[in-house]
Amino acid sequence: MEPKVDVCFQVLGKRIPVDHGFALFGAVSRHLSHFHDDETAGLKLIRGRYIGGGLLDISPCSELVIRIPVSGIAEYIPLAGKRLDLPGEQLM
Repeated sequence: MEPKVDVCFQVLGKRIPVDHGFALFGAVSRHLSHFHDDETAGLKLIRGRYIGGGLLDISPCSELVIRIPVSGIAEYIPLAGKRLDLPGEQLM
């Protein structure tokens, strides 16, 4: 079994829905088509402060984290700096 690493990307934006998992999966898949079928990759929800109304406030510490096998790092680095479209917000 190959070791895995967490590849972290800083998230810039204002707020996102608390229930953003499916939208985030789709946004990443639009930039990295292989992600959709990659059974070795895992996507963590973006953390933020709950501000009510089903929204999270994005802080300077918020990040997008993808857990992948070490050998897949090069395939995921191109996600850096890409715009991710989530309902009501665009993240960088």
